[in-house]
Amino acid sequence: MRTSPYRPLYQHNWQQIRGAVSLAGTSFERVTLRVQQMHLRIADVTFRNLAMAPVVNVGAAAFRPLHHGVTNGIYRIVRGVGGVAFKALDLALAGMARSQNPPLAAKAIPAPVVSAVNGAFGDYLLRNRNPLALRMGFYQHGKPLAMRTAALQAHHTQLSSKLVVFVHGLCCDESAWEMFRKPPLEDNKPYGEQLQALGYTPFYLRYNTGIKINLNGRMLSHMLGKLCRAYPQPIEQIVLIGHSMGGLVSRSAIEHGMQHKAEWTRHLSHLFCLGSPHLGAPLEKAVHIGTAVLGAFSVTQPLAAMIDDRSIGIQNLRHGHTRHPQHDASLPTRPPHSHFHFIGSSMGRGRAGLISQLVGDGLVRLDSATPGDVADDITEIAQANHLQLLNHPQVFAAIASKLGLAPASAPAVTQDSASSATQHV
Repeated sequence: MRTSPYRPLYQHNWQQIRGAVSLAGTSFERVTLRVQQMHLRIADVTFRNLAMAPVVNVGAAAFRPLHHGVTNGIYRIVRGVGGVAFKALDLALAGMARSQNPPLAAKAIPAPVVSAVNGAFGDYLLRNRNPLALRMGFYQHGKPLAMRTAALQAHHTQLSSKLVVFVHGLCCDESAWEMFRKPPLEDNKPYGEQLQALGYTPFYLRYNTGIKINLNGRMLSHMLGKLCRAYPQPIEQIVLIGHSMGGLVSRSAIEHGMQHKAEWTRHLSHLFCLGSPHLGAPLEKAVHIGTAVLGAFSVTQPLAAMIDDRSIGIQNLRHGHTRHPQHDASLPTRPPHSHFHFIGSSMGRGRAGLISQLVGDGLVRLDSATPGDVADDITEIAQANHLQLLNHPQVFAAIASKLGLAPASAPAVTQDSASSATQHV
């Protein structure tokens, strides 16, 4: 029976290690194949040049098949030996996993490492049912949270009618929201803790960032539906806060929910996108152009193919894809009562600065993070990088202000997309 990607699945330590070995074996095979291809194509350049030279062209033509045969044989031996070694290691690990008293205690691979691998190769892991492939779910203290009423009551001692859901970005997991925590400073507590103190119940999503954004959006919509059905009390409000890719996944979930008239969309009041590349990420655009250039030359085509092995989730960031294939243009993509707030940052001192225009927050340009034609309002944070948006006093001040919790006191710039009036918050 195939495991559903909608259901959180905690893999045992031995399964994780076997999954890592399987991925390492596949990577070894692919890399050696690409190196072999590049080796042969570089050699072909040399043989073509020799073919134009008198006298030596006869010897070169005779030597070329011998060279290619020996080269191919060596690489086949390397791959064969490597394949046998990885297979033997996998069999040994399988035996340890089945043993009641394994000679070694398997340690779990750190969750951030698994999430990073999923970001890079998540679509491959899911297609091949590799145990490292993450299944989407809400996590609490590093463990999956079952979507059952009793489980929700056990994990949250103080449930409220207001829910806030945090959606992390590429190659991350829910622990990313703990970054830059400085316990002595109140304004550096994670957003979830601060909002919980103000009457919200936080939920943290973990998901495979290497698969298609719209697929993650569809799954998130289903997960939010499950959460609403299992929640022990009536829900008054749902707030989504997504960082980077998480903002795009949240937008996609809202669109899917509206298309299918999902009950949870009736409770959605606010969406906050922090540094999300709504118009595409420049780094992925540059990589796409680079692979196209490499693919235009015979010698570098294997290198281009190697780079193209990156996940479809990363490739989706080139245009900021959120739409679903069966999208009905006649249906709304967001609830009329919800509010979209986009927060972007720049490493420079303002939108007009050269640094802000070129690199934005280091990964996402400011105009991509804050398109005014999609958001109800935009907030710009100066001199902050992409990761600092995960825990920044100015960002929380903007969130709290838009939720009507407290007047914003940190110096950021907010612009109402409808009126285009700029004000300090």
